[in-house]
Amino acid sequence: MTNLVLGTVLSMAVAAAPAGVPLEPSPRPHELQQPSSGSATADRQAPPAPPAPPAPPRHDPAEARARAAREAARARAQARAAAGARRDRWVYVSGEPLSRTFTARPGDIVELSNMAGDIVVTGGSASEGRIVAHRKAGGSTEAEARALAAEMRLEVEQHPQRVVIRVQPSSRANAYRVDYQITLPQGVGVDVRNASGAIALEGITGDVRVAAMSGDITGQRLSRVRSLKTMSGDITLTSSTLEGEADVQTVSGDLTASGLKARALTLGSVSGDVVVKDAQCERLTVRTVSGDIVFASPAVAGGRYEMKSHNGSISVVTGAGGAGFSYEAQTVKGDIHAEGDGGESSPRRATGRVGDGSAFFELTSFVGDIEVKRQGR
Repeated sequence: MTNLVLGTVLSMAVAAAPAGVPLEPSPRPHELQQPSSGSATADRQAPPAPPAPPAPPRHDPAEARARAAREAARARAQARAAAGARRDRWVYVSGEPLSRTFTARPGDIVELSNMAGDIVVTGGSASEGRIVAHRKAGGSTEAEARALAAEMRLEVEQHPQRVVIRVQPSSRANAYRVDYQITLPQGVGVDVRNASGAIALEGITGDVRVAAMSGDITGQRLSRVRSLKTMSGDITLTSSTLEGEADVQTVSGDLTASGLKARALTLGSVSGDVVVKDAQCERLTVRTVSGDIVFASPAVAGGRYEMKSHNGSISVVTGAGGAGFSYEAQTVKGDIHAEGDGGESSPRRATGRVGDGSAFFELTSFVGDIEVKRQGR
C-alpha cells in the first residue's frame, strides 16, 4: 500500500515538472527524519557582531585648559603684532600743552592714571598745585593726528581729600601719549598708576604710592613712601627720611636704596639685584629670587635685617662706626666667608658676633655665596 502511494506521488511530480528540469530523487522513508538538535542550533546561530567602534579619546581638563591658554596667547601675540605694524605706519603729532591749577590741603591725595607717557611729580611749598600735560596723538595722516591731538582734554575733579587728574582722548584715537609735570601743594600726597613710562618723584612730603606696568621709578627727598612697584623696570630711592613702613618691589629690574633713614623698609625683586648703600634702617627685609644682595651700610643698634636670595650671593659690609651685630648665615649650594667671634663656622652654615652683637642679620641663599665683614676691622 505504501509503495502504491509513493508511486502515485512520484508520477504526479513528473507530470507537473516542466520539461528539461531535472528532479531530485525523493527521499526514502527512512531518510525522512528530523534534523538533530545540534544542526538546528547551528542553523539558528546569529551572524557575527560587527567590531566595536574605537573608544573616544579621554578628556583631560588640564590639557584642554593648557591648549586653550596657548591658543589665546597666540591670538594675543598676533593682535599685538598687527597693532604694532599699524602703529609703525602712523604719524604722530603733538598738540599744545594743557595746563590747569588746583587746590588741595595737607593730607589730601592727587590721583593720576595714565596709559603711556613719562610722569614727573614734585612737591611744592604753596597751597595751589599745577598740572602741565604734554599730549601727542597718532593717525594715518598728519592732519588726522593733529585733529586727534586737538580733541584730547585735561580733566581735573575735586573731591573731599582727593583730586583726580586724567587726560581724556578722542573716541576716535588709535594711539596717544601724555607726559605729565605736576607740582603738588605742600603736604599733599600722590597716587600714580602708569601703564608705560618712567616716573620721577621729588620733594614730596605727603604719602606716595606708585604702580607701573613698564617703566623705571626714581624717588628722592621723599618722606612717606607707602609703596613703589613696577612690573618691568628699575627702582632707585635716594636721600630720603622715611616715616612708617615702606614697600618697594620690582618684578624684573634692579633696586637701589641709598642715603636713606627708615624705620621699616621692605625691598624685593624677582629678577634683579638689590643694593642698600649708606642707609640707616631699624628693620630691613630684602628678598630676590634671581639676583645678588649687597648691604653696604652701618648696622643700627637693635636693628633686624633679613636677607634671602634663591639664586644669588649676599654680601654684608657694615661700617666701622655702626653698631655691633650678630648673624646667622645659611647656604645650600655656596660658601660662607664671615668674620666674627665664637659661634659656628662651616662652609654651609655659620653664626657669629661682631662687637656687642646688638643688631641681628639673618642671611639665607639657596645657590650663592654669603660674605659678612665689617669695614675697618
